[in-house]
Amino acid sequence: MAFSEQMQTLIDRRQKVLTILWAALTFSVVPYVVVPIALSYQPGVFSPPELPAIFRPVMIGIAGIAGALSFLLRFLLLSDRRLMNIWASDLEAKRHPRGEGDRASLEILATLPEKELRLFSLFHPFFQATILRCGLADAIGIIGLLLSLLEKSVYTILPFVLISLALNASFYPRFKDFLEIIEFRLSR
Repeated sequence: MAFSEQMQTLIDRRQKVLTILWAALTFSVVPYVVVPIALSYQPGVFSPPELPAIFRPVMIGIAGIAGALSFLLRFLLLSDRRLMNIWASDLEAKRHPRGEGDRASLEILATLPEKELRLFSLFHPFFQATILRCGLADAIGIIGLLLSLLEKSVYTILPFVLISLALNASFYPRFKDFLEIIEFRLSR
């Protein structure tokens, strides 16, 4: 679908901000690998207590739950029911949101056709879903860092960071594609 120039401007601005946040969250796990490596070259600097046998499986389970939740959040935050409620909400409130956006964006919102305005109103749940999903994927890397430090093993963190990076890569924000899918669903 081709959006109006005004709608495309709004999409591009929001997409740019969301992409920067996504990149920051995605690549924030890379330094987690450096910490265990740096500490491994300084023996005796960090000596964690002996861990109970159950600790590792529990931490892996928590990481698995975070990974599963990162996928489930998409279905919860972007469910058809929730999106249709947002779609059907008051048009004037969408045209004049309080405290959101810069002056230029607000001026564009005020002039958008109804259908594009309703479509653009779906950005907020899309934004929420993207950031929360990336945050949960990052939690997997943090759990890996914790295990790596407590087990005094540089290699423990690697699968956690790789899974975190893979999940975040799959969560790359494609707002325009999302809108096209929504529009297709509405046209049926």
